[in-house]
Amino acid sequence: MFDPTNRGGHGSTNYVEWFHQSESNLIDIDCIKSKRYEPYVVMRYCDAMPPFQPSFTGYGKNKLTWSLQLLRMGYILKQLGSGFLVHYPHKDSNSRKLWNQRPDLLEPNMKVDEIPSDSVDWSIYKRGQVDVLYVEFKEWLLSGVKDEIRMPICDKFDDDNNLWVNK
Repeated sequence: MFDPTNRGGHGSTNYVEWFHQSESNLIDIDCIKSKRYEPYVVMRYCDAMPPFQPSFTGYGKNKLTWSLQLLRMGYILKQLGSGFLVHYPHKDSNSRKLWNQRPDLLEPNMKVDEIPSDSVDWSIYKRGQVDVLYVEFKEWLLSGVKDEIRMPICDKFDDDNNLWVNK
């Protein structure tokens, strides 16, 4: 797995099957296990391909919003056999350091909904600001982009309850 700490971002890929998959063989991904899925994609450029959303710069949710828009527009994803990349870890960028700032109340491995909703102003944190943009993006996506989804989100999976937004 690319990043074991980010199962949502990479968990829809079937790594066990990929390991045994023959070269150039394509396997269907039946459904997306997380709205945070950030697959590496190879595709031919065409005018119908959406651009990355300019609101998501620096760090946070740029790839996943693009992926969600592709899925909404009817694109499907497949898993390619024998294809892989190597990611070389690097120092955190300034954008990532801002993203990593968190309130003292939020301990590692703690979920946002475990904190009383009125005890933190999430909007003072970069991640909270980006999450507000993400909520606005999803509203735009649902109302402004025709629903041609052919690859659904798996049943009973909703990771939006971890967004850093004041409810």
